[in-house]
Amino acid sequence: MLNGAVALALHRLAESTDASLLIVGGQRPGRFAAMTRMLEGSVSADLTSLQSRPVLVIPHLRT
Repeated sequence: MLNGAVALALHRLAESTDASLLIVGGQRPGRFAAMTRMLEGSVSADLTSLQSRPVLVIPHLRT
C-alpha cells in the first residue's frame, strides 16, 4: 500500500518499468470514501492526467 502522492509514485513506477498499460481501481462508494477523495483527490483521475500511456480504470461493482 502506498501513502502520500500515490498517483505520482505509480507514474514513476510505470516510467521506470516501461509499462505498456496501467490498471487501477475506480472510486469506491460510501461516505468515508467520498470524504477521502475530497481531501486527497482521486488517484485514477490524477494518474490519467500524468500518464502518456493508457490507463484502464476498473469501476467498483456495487452489490
